[in-house]
Amino acid sequence: MRRAAWLIVLLALALPLASGCPASKPSPAPGYDLGPDGYIPPGVDTDADGLCDNTEVALGLDPLLPDTDADGYPDWFEITAGYQGRVPSSPNRDELVVLSETADSTAMTSIVASVRGAGETFSGAFDAQIIRDAYGVNAGNFFVSASALGAEPPANVARIDAASRSFENVRGRTLLFSDVHFAFGTQTALGCVRAYPLRYYTKTDTGRTVAIARRLLLVLPAGTTPATGPWCAPTGPCW
Repeated sequence: MRRAAWLIVLLALALPLASGCPASKPSPAPGYDLGPDGYIPPGVDTDADGLCDNTEVALGLDPLLPDTDADGYPDWFEITAGYQGRVPSSPNRDELVVLSETADSTAMTSIVASVRGAGETFSGAFDAQIIRDAYGVNAGNFFVSASALGAEPPANVARIDAASRSFENVRGRTLLFSDVHFAFGTQTALGCVRAYPLRYYTKTDTGRTVAIARRLLLVLPAGTTPATGPWCAPTGPCW
């Protein structure tokens, strides 16, 4: 009897949820032929962008276009790097760091972290994000150095150690300024556009993260832009 009562309660709870959340599945872009049974076979990549058609449909992307939002960044890159393939402003253009594909090319990005200190030491940490890359390269291959530069107001920081990227004995609301440097150096020129996401963390001396700055390192052959390409394409089967 008790078991039957529980079943009635569960059914009563489930029916409103089911009626309010009807089953649905993403629809492909206009012009895409699903076939007579409405099935997208796995392993098919109509636009040859590295993302399988069923993956693109599930994510709301256009399986007929390598760059759904026409922002110059291929769908496969935006998805693997954690950006939004249907939003032209993603990645944020303010986060871009451009490095030319020449031996003497260098680039720098400034980091500003807003913290509230109570005598702690804050330090910066560079982190190259690992994404699918045919050549096994990431932003760390181009990283040269990072350094602590200054603070505002300066009186809130007892000491700044550029080499260790640290701001010592910080008190009150303070802006901490750092620079991160990159160089192409001895890396191999590939003749195609590539991009590598990275993050710069600001942490306390106990290891607690208080700020994260996101950047995207663009490596461009001479005379190219993300929109003009060509991009270094992923290898292997689509996913």
